[in-house]
Amino acid sequence: MNDNVVNELGLPHWIVRKRWVLFGLVGLMCLLAFNGQWRVGRDSAMYRQLGHNLVMGEGYVYHGEHHNHLYPGLPLMLGGLEYAFGPSPIPPLLVNLTLAVFTLVLVYRLVRLTYPPWVAVTVTVLTGLNVRFQQYTSDILTDVPFLFATCLTLYALERLRQSASLRQWVVPIALLLTGLFVAASMRPTMWALAAALVGACVFGLIAGPRRFSLACLGVMLVAAIGWFAVDPRTSGFNPFAGQYETQVLSTVTNLSQLPKVIGLNIIHLFEEHMPDAFFGTEIGPGLNTLLTIIIIGGGIALLRHNVLWGLMVLITLAMTLVLLTVPRYFLMILPLLVLGWVLCWWKLALRLRQPYGDWVLTAALLLALLPNLGNCVKLVIEQRSVPFLERYKHGDWIPVIQLSEAIRQQVGADEKVSGPHTTVMTYLSGRPVSEAGDLVPRGHAGSWPGIVKAHGLDWAVFPSTSYHEDSLTREFIERGVIVPTGNIVREGDLWLARVEVRVTDEHWRDLPATPVIEPPTNLASQMVERPVQ
Repeated sequence: MNDNVVNELGLPHWIVRKRWVLFGLVGLMCLLAFNGQWRVGRDSAMYRQLGHNLVMGEGYVYHGEHHNHLYPGLPLMLGGLEYAFGPSPIPPLLVNLTLAVFTLVLVYRLVRLTYPPWVAVTVTVLTGLNVRFQQYTSDILTDVPFLFATCLTLYALERLRQSASLRQWVVPIALLLTGLFVAASMRPTMWALAAALVGACVFGLIAGPRRFSLACLGVMLVAAIGWFAVDPRTSGFNPFAGQYETQVLSTVTNLSQLPKVIGLNIIHLFEEHMPDAFFGTEIGPGLNTLLTIIIIGGGIALLRHNVLWGLMVLITLAMTLVLLTVPRYFLMILPLLVLGWVLCWWKLALRLRQPYGDWVLTAALLLALLPNLGNCVKLVIEQRSVPFLERYKHGDWIPVIQLSEAIRQQVGADEKVSGPHTTVMTYLSGRPVSEAGDLVPRGHAGSWPGIVKAHGLDWAVFPSTSYHEDSLTREFIERGVIVPTGNIVREGDLWLARVEVRVTDEHWRDLPATPVIEPPTNLASQMVERPVQ
């Protein structure tokens, strides 16, 4: 493929001429979507709490216990920013926006090393205007930092591969080490990147270039040893001691359930999650599957031109099929999927007579652009809304935020409280909000009420129906194990009350279950209605 091919179609020439207009549109969308406010969420709350605990000198802990679940890269960054600028969400959001811009620059330069300018422009613009990319640019999560690290790694490797002398290796190797180290600190999907790198290097040792492949393996080994030696989730050099790794090994070794899991994930991947990740929405039943086949096929076809890029697509898809398919998990390979999509339709367009080739290519690019662009506009409208929280998630987080402040005021530092949305309430209230499921061991369900009582639960959040993801606490409330006793503070549909844990001789699951929506009438006099903020 060379630049002369561009002249055979009119659209590529137009894209090159209008590249700064297109880049400007991407930049404008990024700026309009920035509002400096935290998009409240469970994962981001956990990251912020871990960063706060680091600043307070408590170490890498959550609820007073060593944390071995989330990767520490983002908490370390958030802790440093909180130490320098305080707990405001604006600094981490500005860092995220900066990394997003650098990512798009890397995408352009990476594609431009191998393909014509119009392909580099197109891939950059379609990546930048992808609604998932825009959404996570405005969020405090690891998605954009990890994508940046992935693109930096791929760019460094391509620079290294094209270097003519050892002297030219210095900068690419430094960039490669940086990219690998940041990626390893951010997300468990770094294992997909690592596996693809090892596979590409092994292929290179067989087919060449051998010196380049050997150098890459050496740099990877240095980065791996350095990271696993300092990873705060594990004790010493133990790469598989983290909770993610333990869960993955458990899932993979459960051979009886694995086919069922993969079967369900395939359905979700083809009909829901890949169209959502690529187009920003589902296109239509049946058509979703057809388009997903083209997207995945184009990504895997990159193997012909770059083994590493194709392996990254293939291994990432394999990992999600075994574990879980979620649209955000494909953000790390989004530029490669877009590149595969563009190349696929470009090849088809070159085989058609004009103007049909231009029409087909235009239709394919608009199909990838327009649904995303429409959803980006919706995102901007949401981000620019005043007040923001009333529109974000339909205002569902407002009572949670307000009740968290009530927990801060009512619950003593040494008292225990149970509630839904535990990570959000923990971060906002400054109190360790937990769930009953966090307190009891597996098995011996009959002893669970006694264990919770011995733990010393003092407060709980109601109604029982607010525990969407914690079925055990919901059952405890509805079967009369956790009972409100007074000191009620209400925020919208949520209310906080002092509780007692009741243990009876009868098995608690034999007790009748009744949803607890409103406070008991005999406690109405002890209710405090806090004004909506």
